[in-house]
Amino acid sequence: MEAFRDFRNNFSDGLDEQQVLELSLMPVPESATVEQRELATWFWHTAIQSKFKSKLLEKECNVGNTEKSVIVLLDVGLKTVHCLLEADDSRVEEIMALVNQQQEMHHDIIPKNSPKFIKYSYFLQLLKARLLWKQGNSKAFFLLQNMTSDNHELVRELIITILNLAKDSQTEDKSKWLQLGLKIMESCGYDEFKRVFVTELVHVKTEAKEFISAQQLLNGLDQVIYNSIDRIPKILKWKFTSMTEKYEFNEANLPWYMSAANLLPSNSVSAIEYLENIQTDYSFNLTETPDKISHKGQVLLSTCYLITKSAVTNRIERINTQISKYGNIDVGTKLASSLMDLFWSAGDDSFTQTAYEIAIEYYNLAILFLSLNLADSRLKALLYQKIANSYVELKDYNQSLIHVQKAVGLDSRESPLNDYLLFLVYFNLNQYEQAIIHLKQISFNDRSDMWISAAENDNKEILLLILKAITNYSSIVDPKAVSNLFIVYRSLIVLSSEELRSNPSDVNFNEQLQTLNRLYQLCSDLDQSDPSNCAEIEWLFRTTWNESGFVHQCLALVDLQVHYFALTFKILQLIKEKSPLHVASIQTILVLLISTATQLIQKNNSVEHIDKAFEYIEYLSTNFPSNKNIKWLEFELHCRKRDWKPARDILNEPLPFGQLEKFHSVCESVECPWEYKQLIYSKIIDSLAVENVGIEGLFKWYKELVRVLIAKNKSVCYEKATELLSLLNGTFESKDLLWITIKLWNYATDLWG
Repeated sequence: MEAFRDFRNNFSDGLDEQQVLELSLMPVPESATVEQRELATWFWHTAIQSKFKSKLLEKECNVGNTEKSVIVLLDVGLKTVHCLLEADDSRVEEIMALVNQQQEMHHDIIPKNSPKFIKYSYFLQLLKARLLWKQGNSKAFFLLQNMTSDNHELVRELIITILNLAKDSQTEDKSKWLQLGLKIMESCGYDEFKRVFVTELVHVKTEAKEFISAQQLLNGLDQVIYNSIDRIPKILKWKFTSMTEKYEFNEANLPWYMSAANLLPSNSVSAIEYLENIQTDYSFNLTETPDKISHKGQVLLSTCYLITKSAVTNRIERINTQISKYGNIDVGTKLASSLMDLFWSAGDDSFTQTAYEIAIEYYNLAILFLSLNLADSRLKALLYQKIANSYVELKDYNQSLIHVQKAVGLDSRESPLNDYLLFLVYFNLNQYEQAIIHLKQISFNDRSDMWISAAENDNKEILLLILKAITNYSSIVDPKAVSNLFIVYRSLIVLSSEELRSNPSDVNFNEQLQTLNRLYQLCSDLDQSDPSNCAEIEWLFRTTWNESGFVHQCLALVDLQVHYFALTFKILQLIKEKSPLHVASIQTILVLLISTATQLIQKNNSVEHIDKAFEYIEYLSTNFPSNKNIKWLEFELHCRKRDWKPARDILNEPLPFGQLEKFHSVCESVECPWEYKQLIYSKIIDSLAVENVGIEGLFKWYKELVRVLIAKNKSVCYEKATELLSLLNGTFESKDLLWITIKLWNYATDLWG
């Protein structure tokens, strides 16, 4: 394959044509990858171009007999096309072109009617049929319909192709392909795959409710083949000729009647009425035992089953009518047990479909067939739990409470589900202390899924109760429980965010702060050696910062903000120590933290707050020395603290052009020496001159500079203005310099008065 690749890469340099032929005839190993086969295809495709093909025909190459060479090429081509077809359905057009090229070679070179000609014709037709079918072309069916052979090897390939086409088709087309395969096998006397075809076709027929056709297929099978088919539904192995055919009814042929009814569509009213009439019109053996259901019991069970699966109205009433007609059913019998299983399952199905009232009816029916022994009492307790859960969904909490208490009375063992239901019930009945008691009974490590189910109710009070119930985070060791706890926090943060956006004036900020305190406790207590925990902490902190929004909503609450910043800073330190892979995110968060702290300081110029902000800056500078995006914040803090020397040192450093306007904003908002403003404006003008901005852009900053100079010392204004204008030497044409000079002089005169 390396030789293939080397040749292909250098083909444009005019390598020997003989090498193309030799490479194209190299055998492709069975273990070759799709990419290797594609490379081989390229050489094969190149070799059969007209100029190489002519050399083959003229026998000018030394690769052997012409016909033999072409056959080798065809072998390589067939294998390659098959491989490409299996690997990529989207290249059907390209593959079809390769097949047509093969067919052209095949017809031109190999003698017609020779065994090789017949074999390759057959294989090429099969390939064409597969490609046509992948294109959605029905010609594929007609192409294979007329193919036959006395050669069982070729017939076998034909049958395998048809079977593959059937498996790739929908029901109607699948049936057509399978029937074609059976027809061809019959005409060719070939039955190796007959069992497979019949099995598949019977299943197609049964899915389409064509039961008589399915039975006829089975009837036509040899007994040995028939007995070997274990996939055929048992119901079809009973030999009946027609569901509508009448028999004299008696116990002996009752299974036939029941099977006929079961073959009817499950939602068919006629199937239900059919069985109802059997029970009404005939008498049966009523002997029920723990191991066997009587014939009449079988009819009752089948009738109830069809009713539960049907769309008929008044299902519960019809079931009760059938049970009443049957008479007394002793608990402990197989019939009672089967009915209990049936109604339990029907209740679960109804609950899944949100038909909670119907689910309750089915669960109550199931309870009727349970005895008073210990095992059945526990089953009853489970059913009462299900009824209670259904009432919770219906928001009938009083009824839910009654049924949970029934469940507890029948089975006093520890039950997380009972505690979970009681938590929901008491919470919705506004009995929060009782709710907390039952929530604490559930082990967070063992059943955190129940806590999450409570959190998914989108109820902030429930989330707060959950967090209140967790008193020891370090005891939570199960990874799934830890992950679920983060989900609780996320849900609470999102709900708090929505509350802030909708009604910021109603937000309880102390409650928000308590949530953050618990969050920090979680971050501190969890196993910090686990990288997944660190990632969760970082994600949660970012979400808290971005989602909660209360940092920006309550800047006036100074004490709250100081506490918040101290808390978030500790969380950042945790992340940095344990999660070094996330340093970029930490930098972003820390810059936001410093920026927001500065906003707070602007409202309350407290030295304590300024010192705290410097602590954040020092932490950022130490851990991320390359970060220069906060110099302007550091400058502002020094100015607010009246610490002028370090402020001047910052101004003397090379300052990023993008931050110069921020320095200007600081100078406007903070009372600082006029020399600082002069220096900042000069730096801005220097930078703008280098950037070659327009005159208007420069004029704005010259105005600011002149304004500062006049305000400080009017006598030196013109001198300084002229000195600064000289900075433009060579940057603008003289008329531009004259224009800006005149405008500045006029502006300065207006300011001077």
